[in-house]
Order: sequence, then structure tokens, then C-alpha cells
Amino acid sequence: LYREKRLVEARNSELHESKNFLRSMIDSSPNIVISTDLEGRILVLNKTAENIFGFRKQEAFRKDIHFLLDNLPKACKRNKESQKTASEVLCRKKNGATFPASLLTADVKTTGGKTIAKLYLLNDLTEKKAMEERLFLSEKLALYSELMGGIAHQLNNPLIGVVNFSEMLLREMEEGCAQKELALTISRAGKECLKIITS
Repeated sequence: LYREKRLVEARNSELHESKNFLRSMIDSSPNIVISTDLEGRILVLNKTAENIFGFRKQEAFRKDIHFLLDNLPKACKRNKESQKTASEVLCRKKNGATFPASLLTADVKTTGGKTIAKLYLLNDLTEKKAMEERLFLSEKLALYSELMGGIAHQLNNPLIGVVNFSEMLLREMEEGCAQKELALTISRAGKECLKIITS
């Protein structure tokens, strides 16, 4: 009896250590880890989730997962083959601010294969989205620069011809010639357009 009691105590101690290790590992994850029951009520919220969302575990405990994730219904369509889904969701912080996150969901099962909970792994995409936006903008600006350079080059050549020929006409025209004012207007307008294209 004494040996059995010691064996049970040792097993309980091992189980307790395993639970602590698992809890510590979940809390140490750089990703947001949330677990819910089958009704979608929050059971586990790791430290990363607490820090990002601004809620303590006690505040979120037993609340519906939609309390934190806005567009979850579309994101959680089950994949019958893997029972995992990956998608993007909009998350809501305690202060009302939202942020995009990649989401991976999976069923938590017993060794017998019975589903007992749902696991949500989220990764904040705020920085990634900002970087993508900056990259998109720089690519857009580079394209505009290339386009404007091409247009400027195409307009520059004929305008130089207009300016040069109008100057030649002005040199050949005598003072008081009625058409000289027209040639002068053409020359001025051409030079003004060249300034704009150069700038």
C-alpha cells in the first residue's frame, strides 16, 4: 500500500511538472495562443495574447472568441482533411484598436480522437502590412518616375524642333513683319514647355 501511494504521488508530481512545463512553453511563445471550448468560450490566453490585446486572462476567461476576433466565421471553415485552417482575421484590442493577424486553427483531441477544444495560433501582421504598403508605394513611385521620364523624353525632341525652327524664323524675319509676333509667341511657348519638362 505504501509503495502504491508513493507511486501515485510520483505520477502526480510528474503530471504537475508536465502541466507547468506546458503552461510555461505556451506563455513563452512569441505568437498569440488562445484555446476555447467547443462552444467558443476562451479557456487559455498566453502572455503574448495578454500583452497584445491588453486583457488579463481573468478578463477574457469564458468569454466568446468573437470578443477578440472580428471576422472569425469566414476564417474558421473547417478543412475536413487536416482539421486545420489558415487565414487572416481582424483582432480587437481592449482599447478598441484593431490589427490584422494570420490565424491557424486546429482541433485539440484526446488520445482517443475525441475533439475537446479548439486552438487558435495568431501572428500580428501589423509590421508586415506596413512594410508591404511601403514597398508598394516605392514601386508605384518608381513606375511613375519611369513613365514620366519616358513622356518627357518623347515630348522633348519635337519641342526642341519647335523652339529651334521658331528661332530660325525670327532671325530671318525683318523688323515690323506682321508674322514676327506669331513666331515670337511660338518660341516663348516652346521654351516654357521645355522648362516644365526639364523640371
